[in-house]
Amino acid sequence: MEKRTYRNGLILMMGGIFLWLMGLTGCASHNTTALAPPSCEVALGENYYRLTDFEIVRLLDEALLEECNGCIYNCWIPLMEKALQDGRDLPRKHLLQAVKVFNQKQYDKFFHLAVYRYFENLDRSREAYREIDRKFLRAYCATLVNQSRTRDDRLLVKTMELCRRLDQELYRKMFQ
Repeated sequence: MEKRTYRNGLILMMGGIFLWLMGLTGCASHNTTALAPPSCEVALGENYYRLTDFEIVRLLDEALLEECNGCIYNCWIPLMEKALQDGRDLPRKHLLQAVKVFNQKQYDKFFHLAVYRYFENLDRSREAYREIDRKFLRAYCATLVNQSRTRDDRLLVKTMELCRRLDQELYRKMFQ
């Protein structure tokens, strides 16, 4: 009889310990703290490649909305440069803003990258190709034709192909 009560007591005690441990882990799992969204400084540092496209876009939005001197220069421009170079998925409004901001000699590389990405996204997404987009593409192609030394210029060739896909009539007028 003693063996039986000893065994039953041991089983009950092990069951109690098991339930107690389950209760501890259950309580702990519900009390997790929410992670703070990354700051621009964190995004520009080592953690950039850990961020999702959504988090990058959120940081770009915040940098445009903040009314501080230098927010565009300290956060938006460097973050946009990295995002353009890495081929991050960016919304149209940020690509247009990049075209406006980078339309200066010091940002020439990023200006061309922003314009190309804008039209590439327009082609890929099948959004409406508007008259204003056509005028913009015509002006950009004319600028590239004037700047290019040869017809085999890498940027000109890429833009010609994009122009052919977006607007065949404009392509015929400008390049044939």
